[in-house]
Amino acid sequence: MKKIVYSVLCFLMTTFVFFAVSSPLKAEAASKTYNVTVKLSKKGTKQNISLAKGYKINLTGQIGKKTYTGKKLKYSSDKPKIATVSSKGIITAKKTGKVKITVTTKDKKQKTVINLNVVKKVPVKKVKLNKTTLTLKKGKTAKLTFTLNPVTSTNQKATWKSSNTKVVSVSKSGKLSAKKAGKATITVKVDGKKATCKVTVKDTTKKETNDKTDKEDDNSDKTIKVSEIKLSDTSKTIPTGNSFTLIANVTPSNASNRSVKYSSSNTAVATVTSNGTVKGISAGQATITCTAQDSSGISTTCTVTVIDAVLYGDSGNVKYALYKTSNTPTYKLEITGNGSMADYEYNLDSPTPWDVYRTQITELSIGNGVTHIGDYAFYKLTAITSVSMPSSVTSLGNKSFYMCTSLSGLNLGNVKTIGIEAFSNDSSLEKVVIPGSVTTLGEKAFYYCTKLSTLVLNEGLITIDNSVFAHDSALAGKLIIPATVTSIGNNAFNMYDFDNDNTCTSNLTGLEFASGSKLKSIGTGAFNYNRKFTGIIVFPDSLESIGDSAFSYCCPGRKDFSSGISGISFGTNSNLKTIGASAFSSTDTIASVVLPASVTSIGNYAFDQSPAEDYCKLRNIYYRGSAEQYWNLCSNEAITADNDFIRVANSGNERITVHGLTGDFDINISYNYTG
Repeated sequence: MKKIVYSVLCFLMTTFVFFAVSSPLKAEAASKTYNVTVKLSKKGTKQNISLAKGYKINLTGQIGKKTYTGKKLKYSSDKPKIATVSSKGIITAKKTGKVKITVTTKDKKQKTVINLNVVKKVPVKKVKLNKTTLTLKKGKTAKLTFTLNPVTSTNQKATWKSSNTKVVSVSKSGKLSAKKAGKATITVKVDGKKATCKVTVKDTTKKETNDKTDKEDDNSDKTIKVSEIKLSDTSKTIPTGNSFTLIANVTPSNASNRSVKYSSSNTAVATVTSNGTVKGISAGQATITCTAQDSSGISTTCTVTVIDAVLYGDSGNVKYALYKTSNTPTYKLEITGNGSMADYEYNLDSPTPWDVYRTQITELSIGNGVTHIGDYAFYKLTAITSVSMPSSVTSLGNKSFYMCTSLSGLNLGNVKTIGIEAFSNDSSLEKVVIPGSVTTLGEKAFYYCTKLSTLVLNEGLITIDNSVFAHDSALAGKLIIPATVTSIGNNAFNMYDFDNDNTCTSNLTGLEFASGSKLKSIGTGAFNYNRKFTGIIVFPDSLESIGDSAFSYCCPGRKDFSSGISGISFGTNSNLKTIGASAFSSTDTIASVVLPASVTSIGNYAFDQSPAEDYCKLRNIYYRGSAEQYWNLCSNEAITADNDFIRVANSGNERITVHGLTGDFDINISYNYTG
């Protein structure tokens, strides 16, 4: 007769969860990884699973009769510090606690939520054998297998016992050997829980009279062979010294012998254990082969590439690798692949996988194909000196290069968006060229870059957000605002320093708006304390508002007229409506002001200068509208009463008398100005 081999076909149903185990539990326990199938539905299902700390689950999704594995589904964990889930559906229990793992189809139409409870140990609640009764012929063998409830039980070590070893003996793996005619009870015990199978052995020398028993014995001799093996990875890259575990999914699930054997084509590069744990030994490539042990000849492979890296892994859709340099103990960080890096969040532990090396990373390489640099990606890499963006990178995340204090060379490539505080506090940065591809400079993008002296803004830029270049006190030369810029945010170029009130400034000597400017707004404090501005500022006709204190203190100081804004002018077609409070206050070097007829509001102290004749220069106001229009602005408080330097007392006056501390002086006003 044929050799009798019994297989396991198991399922576990609880109130919330359905599991399908696709490889022997004993092998899974050894690798601390369980294969679990969860049901997804349009309404969404809720499922409870307990898992011991340090153990893993390899998830498979089931929708109707179809199964989905790995990257065909999307996975997320609401508490990754308790348990993480990879893009391939591998759950890893990190520490005790409760966490929700959400599994959805890529179109998000089907989903399930796993309520995962990470504990120190998952006890066995029930043991079930694949047979509760069995008839064998003398001299034959069979194998009993067991399933556990829950399938994620921590202790899966089984002990087997026969009540009559003279009739039937049982091995440590559950293999039965029929010795002589008689009866015996086989007991399996796991974690204190038991299950039994009653075995009857018949002597083949006696004539069988029970046809039903004969039929059962004949059926029990049928062997179901393995038809396919699928591995959890078909290719994998790991650093030397690192390990990962392959999971074999054997088809069909009721194959008589589902055990497999692993081997490596090059053990000098990578080794593999009997449970599929692969370890990188040295740089190179090896093929890991997984072969069915039932004489079917079925096998499959995984190509393993071992790199000489300290760290290697996924960052969003791309890969990162950290290598030692020849100048030990320094490192080179490489980002490669196609797509976006992950966005990281600052925390006290570590915002990025390479954070612990951040003061020792001296080289940074970003490969062509990377499209987005993640939030906090290179936060406080204080030893890198230069960065060059490949043409594929289009966006830089918030604080992506924050406080890279040695960074002095920067090539932004074809970047379109620069996030909040992306290069903030990069105190060695000396030159920045904003390419024409950039449309938005995020808030504080280059804030407190105290050595930044050369700044080039190119056509294409639309938004300069709040405080982008604030406190960049080394900025020098004439600042040219491209015609495409529509807004300059609050404090964008503000140089005020609370600790150095009298000396704070930049080295910017002038401000110019490119021909054809589309600028509409200048924010509060935008150019405050740029004390070395000189000449007349001619504002574009498109400008509609100037914020509070936008150009206040743009002169060296009292009685010092060596530099500073000497005049301001708006064209005959100006669209200016609002000049904010103190917009040009304490800029004592302004000698003339040309106001457009379009203006409808001038805030308190907008042009206020020091209240003494020898401390200020303002002597001429040129208004492009009529005297009546000007008087209406004053009488309706559009020009407020606090504006002594530009406010007339009566309709049609052509002279304003200012009462200073050392005496009165006159400011002349001209109407219908066309100059």
